[in-house]
Amino acid sequence: MDGDAFLYVKDDHVCLCSTSLRDGAIRLFLYEFFAKAKLGKHANKFDLFKNPKLDKLKMLNTQGVKEIELRATVFQATAQYEKRKTKTSGLLRKIASHIQAVVGAEKEDFDDSLRVEVIIKTDERSRKHLTLGEKRIEDMAKDVVKNFEKDDDFTIVTNSGQKIKADEIFLTETVLIDGHGKSIKVQKAWDALSEFHKSIKKAGALET
Repeated sequence: MDGDAFLYVKDDHVCLCSTSLRDGAIRLFLYEFFAKAKLGKHANKFDLFKNPKLDKLKMLNTQGVKEIELRATVFQATAQYEKRKTKTSGLLRKIASHIQAVVGAEKEDFDDSLRVEVIIKTDERSRKHLTLGEKRIEDMAKDVVKNFEKDDDFTIVTNSGQKIKADEIFLTETVLIDGHGKSIKVQKAWDALSEFHKSIKKAGALET
């Protein structure tokens, strides 16, 4: 458990199962490994990206939306609303205005040190209106994706468990694998990676 990693490569997609090892270390290892294997001067002309060029709206349509997390500073939320006039920023603005009223701060004297965090998800206890709620949260997620600006901070979690942020898409899954010495059982890791690749492919997350 000092750190290990298993890589599952299919076409130009790389699925990673790691323990206490960062992506940068894996990239460096591959550079050195390919150099020692004498694969040629172009063997290190590659990189590993967390933010693949995926169609976020297509992912939302395919996988559906589980929840939306919105984060903003109090006055940043207000300013964005005035600039954009979208429903999403309007919600943040209302909460920001409420906090402003509670703390009694004037804008010119405020240092943007308060953060607004909103989590929006369907209430599964209300089965009667669940379908309507799912449609509304999906529409809201699409609005967030289509209208975000560089200062926006949000995370959309799909029903498949994948996470979409303003400038990144995280395709992740937590898997418990039996230990073996200081590492884990190899075959279990390969099986988990293979199943993970199949699941995100089926969900349409690998389509570019």
